[in-house]
Amino acid sequence: MSISGRTVARGTAWASRRSSAPIAGNSAPSATRPLTARSYASTSSPPNQGGLSSGLLMGSIAAVTASIAYVLGSLYPPTAVKLAFSPPAPPSADRDSPEGQAITAKVEADLQNIPLVRKLLSASSPAPARSLEGINPSVAVPDPAALHNTHPGETAAQVEAERLPHWLAMRPYKTYPPSKATHSLTAGSLRGPGKIAVPPLVLVKTEAGALAEGGVAGEALLFVHLGRSLCGHDGVVHGGMLCTLADEALARAAFYGLPNGVAVTARLEVDFKSPVLADQFVCIKTKINEVQGRKAYVEGQIETLDGTVAVKAKALFIEPKYAKYLTNRDQLVKLIEGR
Repeated sequence: MSISGRTVARGTAWASRRSSAPIAGNSAPSATRPLTARSYASTSSPPNQGGLSSGLLMGSIAAVTASIAYVLGSLYPPTAVKLAFSPPAPPSADRDSPEGQAITAKVEADLQNIPLVRKLLSASSPAPARSLEGINPSVAVPDPAALHNTHPGETAAQVEAERLPHWLAMRPYKTYPPSKATHSLTAGSLRGPGKIAVPPLVLVKTEAGALAEGGVAGEALLFVHLGRSLCGHDGVVHGGMLCTLADEALARAAFYGLPNGVAVTARLEVDFKSPVLADQFVCIKTKINEVQGRKAYVEGQIETLDGTVAVKAKALFIEPKYAKYLTNRDQLVKLIEGR
């Protein structure tokens, strides 16, 4: 029997039992009317064709939007995607191989074509270095006499009329002997294609530059290219590498303010603000905050070329008591030989 049939049967039995029970005030049994199955016609309206069309339109718009987002994401992937899915890169080429030399030449050309570099080099001159023979090349800094290239009371107009350089340009490690660079971290181990392919370019502001452009003498900008082989997570420059760069750059700033231009790191504080993707140039800005005798307090930051601040750092450098001997080779030899 169908479901409706079973329902009718149960309904009839229930009605019979209820009718057989006596009802107060009326002893006569009531007539029993059997339940019958009824059919009901549907009163719902046919599907709304307009709603269906609207749904198809919205679905089409969503599909087109998703396609556009996918294409744009493929062409300009967000940083998070780049970090998570860095494409593999081949090993770095040997420095002396044709491929390595080509990479080095391209990085150097790209460095010279950075708009800010071109602008500053046009207002700079090569820095006459106060070289300390046999000492780590990072110690060789512009002679203070070259930085302080103005006369008391000079105005910005007079400085411009004299065409005094606003910046002094240097290339640390460029002429450092290979025999000494072999065991140097920054002059040797970190150099080469895929790492630091070319020597950094350092531009130090002179007194004339400070008078004409603002700021103080000794402020510096250091431009350096960081290759793919300097990473922690693939594609992202290692944080320790950024600390090393900060230490080197801040030390150079400290040298300008100390009596003998030599110092050691006493304290270095680094705050990481954003990741630095590999295979790009960064600019390290440094300045001296205060000098107290043999102590120099300096600060700086590492930025990408679009101005994004990746690292902020500050440090204390102290000039050793024996620093005066390092600026005079003859005195140093006498000290070593005990005479």
